[in-house]
This record gives sequence, C-alpha cells and structure tokens, in this order.
Amino acid sequence: MPPLPEMADTPYPAIVPGALLAGVSLPSWPSGAMMDIRSGHGPRALVTLHSAVCLGCQRYICGELASSADSISEWGGRLSLVVPGPVESVDELPGASGVAVPILLDPEGKLASGKAMVIVTDEWGEVYFVADAGADHDLPAPVQIADWIRFLAIQCPECEGPEGEWRTI
Repeated sequence: MPPLPEMADTPYPAIVPGALLAGVSLPSWPSGAMMDIRSGHGPRALVTLHSAVCLGCQRYICGELASSADSISEWGGRLSLVVPGPVESVDELPGASGVAVPILLDPEGKLASGKAMVIVTDEWGEVYFVADAGADHDLPAPVQIADWIRFLAIQCPECEGPEGEWRTI
C-alpha cells in the first residue's frame, strides 16, 4: 500500500478512507470541556465548516443536517459539528444554541484546516467516508450520512448492531 498523502497546509495526516483519524482533542461548546474526537462508542460523523459565517455551511447545518441527527442516533451514531476558530466564532453561527448536535471548536485547524467536509468513522476512528465540499458546498445528503452510520453500526456481529451492549455503556 502506498503511503498516505499529507495535507499541504497542516502538519496533521490527510483524512482519507482507510486512515485512522488523528488523535485530536477539541474543546466543546459552550462548556469548553476537551473531547477526543476518536473516543466514545459507535460510529461518528464529523461535519467541519469553512467558517461560522459561511452561508453555504450555515444552510447545510441549519437546514439539511439538523433533520438527520435523530436517524444517526437511532443507530448508535454520533454527529458533531466542528467550527474553526475560537469560541467567539460560534457567536457568528446563527442559531448555534438551537443546533441539536454537539459543537466542537477547532481554533488551531487541527482537524480540517478550514475545509468544509463530512468525515464518517467507525468507533475506533478509522475513516470510511470523506466528502470535501469544495467551492460549491457539495456535501452529501443527510440520508447518505445516516446510511454510512447504519452500515458501520451493523458491521460488528459481537455488538449485535445498534442494540448491542456498547450502546448502553
């Protein structure tokens, strides 16, 4: 297998399917508690923004993405929103207090360096799906994210899918 490419603008490894997501801890909003993006049980979807003031990103998270949080959690999945910049940047995100998903701050660009993208990992942090929005904000439909979470949730026969013991720990 050839070595994985590195992102040119960050010292962190590229986020590509088959790679392990970097072990990064980000502060959560509004508590400020540090959260390891690879910890926890069940598959995870991380949605990163260009910036809190990006209208395309705002439309995606406040419109489309908000409706998929329940379908993701039904399968034991975790959905988190990653906002680049300091805590003040969340104030620029309309309706942040009403967003039904956990918000993490990335003040140093540790995760996506200001790229809007969706990253889906299994419960151990292995990346299975990445969608980079690009300039056109071409992000996957929420149903596609939920399908990836469901797929990953049922991959472990020892866990018995979404009703396994790991879901109650």
